[in-house]
Amino acid sequence: MSRTLKLWTSLGAAALSGTIAAQAAAIGESNETNAAKSKAQIYLADASGEGGEAGESGGEAGNAGGRADYLKDLGLVEGHMLAGVALYKAGEVEAAKPHMKHPADELFEDLKARFAEMKVEGFASQLEAVAAAVESGAAVADVDARMTTLLEEIAESRGAAMEAAEAAQAVVLVIKTAADEFGEGVKDGMVVEAHEYQDAWGFVQAAKRLIDALSDDEKGEHKDELETIVSELVALDKYFPDITGKMPVTAAGSDFAAAASRIELAASGIK
Repeated sequence: MSRTLKLWTSLGAAALSGTIAAQAAAIGESNETNAAKSKAQIYLADASGEGGEAGESGGEAGNAGGRADYLKDLGLVEGHMLAGVALYKAGEVEAAKPHMKHPADELFEDLKARFAEMKVEGFASQLEAVAAAVESGAAVADVDARMTTLLEEIAESRGAAMEAAEAAQAVVLVIKTAADEFGEGVKDGMVVEAHEYQDAWGFVQAAKRLIDALSDDEKGEHKDELETIVSELVALDKYFPDITGKMPVTAAGSDFAAAASRIELAASGIK
């Protein structure tokens, strides 16, 4: 088994509580924590159904209503929450708040109808539980446990076993969105819009989880293409020296866009 294929096991665990904690701890070591004293005020009010940020809401031409689009929306929700929890655990409570609010306001409403189509229950209560824990200033262990449950429910909401083609296409959509966000967030080697930069980080982590969720049979059948995608996703991590956005960034938006194009090319080979 190649080194890249071995990464699948670690990618699957990466978003669970233990590794999220390790990531947050590493972030905390590289940045002095200026933890907010007030409790986070996070609102999970019912959304009005209006469109969200460019590229984050609705379908894409040629893919509207498809399963890949559904998986993409799940990935974007997951990415926002991964970013928010990582920030919270790094002591950046104020920065975590908009990431917790965004899925409910601009993404989750669009998913509700799809849950019925896919015959899954969804994860509204689990999403709210994570936000409520952060809002109340809960202990990291509590937030961690609730986040682990949420991630499990998101995985369950993917429904029937994914085919590599649809998972890869969903990854393309998620990473294109991440590239847009990164391009908005980073200018001339500096983070100018921390929220967008943090979104991009979360979306990369969610894309890894999508690939990892494939069955061993699917991974084996499309080994070469998936290895390329995994390698590109792992390489994107170096574009994020720290999740807060306080450190200089060596990559430019064009670099991220080029990586997204390479991922798309690899995904096109999966039939």
